[in-house]
Amino acid sequence: MTRSPEILVLLLNTIILVLAYCVVYPRTVGADIAKLLQSDLMATATSLVVAGFLFWGTNQQFDLLLGEVNWFAFSLVTFLLMEIPFAVWYLKRFDISV
Repeated sequence: MTRSPEILVLLLNTIILVLAYCVVYPRTVGADIAKLLQSDLMATATSLVVAGFLFWGTNQQFDLLLGEVNWFAFSLVTFLLMEIPFAVWYLKRFDISV
């Protein structure tokens, strides 16, 4: 069974976000907004590095509903959109005001 590249990137993003917000951040970040931003930057970079490892140089196009984009744009946009509910939940859970 072959997965579409979009599904593969979405699964990657889901795994990284669940591990980050449910396992890593509560143990290492807590309610420190500066550490949260730094850690989140690392999570985003991790997603991009892994997606790049998989799709760099393949000229694979990804369907982003509004048009076809490359792996970098698809990975970044979907990661940021998927992160919103996790971030809202985490900020409420640790009573962090922005």
